Amino acid sequence: FGYYPDYPDSSQFEIGVGGGYGQAASIVRSCDGGIRQQESNQFTDFAVTGYGRTKLSERSDAIYGAQFGYFRSTARFADLNPTYSGAHADRWYFGPRFAIETRYVGFGLGFLINHVPYRFEYDSDWDNQRVGPSFHLRLGSLRGLYFMGSLDENSPVIAGGGHVDLGLGFPIGGKVRVFSAVSALPYDQLGYLQHLDISLSKKMALNLAMRAGEAGDTFEGAFAATLVF
Repeated sequence: FGYYPDYPDSSQFEIGVGGGYGQAASIVRSCDGGIRQQESNQFTDFAVTGYGRTKLSERSDAIYGAQFGYFRSTARFADLNPTYSGAHADRWYFGPRFAIETRYVGFGLGFLINHVPYRFEYDSDWDNQRVGPSFHLRLGSLRGLYFMGSLDENSPVIAGGGHVDLGLGFPIGGKVRVFSAVSALPYDQLGYLQHLDISLSKKMALNLAMRAGEAGDTFEGAFAATLVF
């Protein structure tokens, strides 16, 4: 008698394609914090990601890859002078990343080129190319409750949650993983972010991101969906 175990591959590759739509506020405040002027900006955000995963040991993986995206937004910046309501901002962004993931700890590091500024403001250098870091830190198992914070690692970057998020994740059953977090930038105020990672089959997953918040009288939120193969 014999038994041949079906060992998993030592490496794998995945590609994700997604997009989203949202709105963020631009606000001028007085010295006492009161709102003097506010504008709303609608945006679309699309991204393609590609990542390889190689096993380092039974309990650790190396992940490497990059994200390429396109961000288009109205550019109605709040100002005491008249704004240009017909202006738009178009930004391409590219971000290579590398991460080490173990069962209870994960850490990733990379950078984002030509990314969207952190605020919808005139002095945010929307016309200049920018290079900034990206990273994430996870504490806890993906099979249970875990804590995670990230900078510029959402996909798409803005519609998928914004520049910064910090929250808790946990699985529901064997097919869904939930991540609930606080989201910030380029939104004017903090907001609530909800991620859902849904396994559709052994080779396909659907990632959903929903963000909701408010600044003054302006809703700040977004919705994005990414299909991962």
